[in-house]
Amino acid sequence: FNGDTFDDILQQYQSGVNTIVSIIVQEGDFPVNSLSNEYSQLTTIEVPANCFTGSISDNLFQNMDVLKTVIIEGAISIGQSSFQNCTQLETIHFSSCIHVNSKSFQSCSLLKSVSMPLLQKIDSYAFSGTSLTSIEFNYLTQIGDYSFSDCSLLTEITTPLIESIGSYSFKGASFTTLTFANLLEMGTNGHCFESCTKLEIINLNKIEELPPYSFNGCTSLHTIIGENVTTIKEYCFYSCIKLATITFPILETIENYAFQGITTISEVNYQNVIYIGESAYESCTGLKTVVLDSCKTIREKAFKGCTSLSRIEIPELYAIYHSA
Repeated sequence: FNGDTFDDILQQYQSGVNTIVSIIVQEGDFPVNSLSNEYSQLTTIEVPANCFTGSISDNLFQNMDVLKTVIIEGAISIGQSSFQNCTQLETIHFSSCIHVNSKSFQSCSLLKSVSMPLLQKIDSYAFSGTSLTSIEFNYLTQIGDYSFSDCSLLTEITTPLIESIGSYSFKGASFTTLTFANLLEMGTNGHCFESCTKLEIINLNKIEELPPYSFNGCTSLHTIIGENVTTIKEYCFYSCIKLATITFPILETIENYAFQGITTISEVNYQNVIYIGESAYESCTGLKTVVLDSCKTIREKAFKGCTSLSRIEIPELYAIYHSA
């Protein structure tokens, strides 16, 4: 690329923007942001790192429905909605990118291959509705709300440094086992793993609070480990019908409806729990034993309908509400 404008090049070859099928740059400073979705027949873009460095503009390639392959090695960030609704996009490679803005690849329904080895931050809805099967981001620390929601083919994730994930971030994914060694925060609105119906085991080493509806509808989940979990918010495990192994050694608070109706739980035994919320274990018909050494308050209907319950030890109980 020698610096001529695209208009000059197209005029030289008597072509229009809607005739360009591929752009492959070998040398020169190439103005990526001079492109637009007017290049309606463009299927391939390849730009090496020495030909472009910077950010890709918002909405730049939005709704380009024939674009299949994008390799822009010098792009540091991807703008908001840059590739949104590129329904034929299959492969992207951004070797220098550290930040993907909101909705960048939302609804790229055929997107399967993503290479961003230096990526650190993903904003809301960035990859929502794609066909990703696995992701590997070794430097990623933050994932925004809905980032990978409705990625129903997503089965594997490698993010060793992740510290924060947003609400609905992996809603509907197909993981079976997950471990987050450094995760500190889950979105306050919850639903982070909602409807991950194949998820069986999850290990959350550092998280302290599980937000509401975090695992709502995880119908295969049977084991959860959270060595530092102190608080479980309302409806956290709603409809987790196979949940049986729960390891929360320093748990203090269980809020409303957290385990309601889970018949596979046979024992509730916590040394540090001080509060049980309304209907927290209501209709847990397999529950046989409750041992709560430090519990002070049990709210309404907390254990209502636990028809197999035969042993209760709550020596420090101060307040118990009706139908508990």
